[in-house]
Amino acid sequence: MNIKTLFFSLMIYVTTFAGGLSSEKIESLRNLLFYSTMRESALDSLDTYISKIEIENVKSENPLLLAYKGAANSIRAKYNFWPWNKLQNVNSGLDMLNRAVKKDKENLEIRFLRFAVLHNLPSILGYSDEADYEAATIYQMLYNNNFNYDPKLLNNVVEFLISSDRLNATQLKMLKIKFGIT
Repeated sequence: MNIKTLFFSLMIYVTTFAGGLSSEKIESLRNLLFYSTMRESALDSLDTYISKIEIENVKSENPLLLAYKGAANSIRAKYNFWPWNKLQNVNSGLDMLNRAVKKDKENLEIRFLRFAVLHNLPSILGYSDEADYEAATIYQMLYNNNFNYDPKLLNNVVEFLISSDRLNATQLKMLKIKFGIT
């Protein structure tokens, strides 16, 4: 086995089994989070699933799981009636997302989850600059690196970033060239 093959295998292992999360668990987290934006019952299922994984992995706070927990908490604001409760959910969720980013700054999925939450917050809350910064960071990560992430995840990140209107014309052009988007 040459060093290149070993390195590639290691990267696949690291991205797939980061912190003890299997690819199946990560895929379930992704699906539940997606559906939780449309149905509160899916958000409840996501909360239950995260709690189950936390019980299985009590030894450490997994940054990716923490990011999903933060995103779920932020989405919970959508289903709350009272503005104060909405704000508490957003603040708590962002706190978890920020902690996850601090633990693993180079994880594209964590950065994407944080960006998606920030991007969807009303501008009156004052997070637009942070969303712009996160978009620029993700752009740099995508443009400067070759990731061994799931192609579906990469596609979703690229499409969301392009549709966010937070990139300048040059960044858009370069990202589209890199990922073969017309």
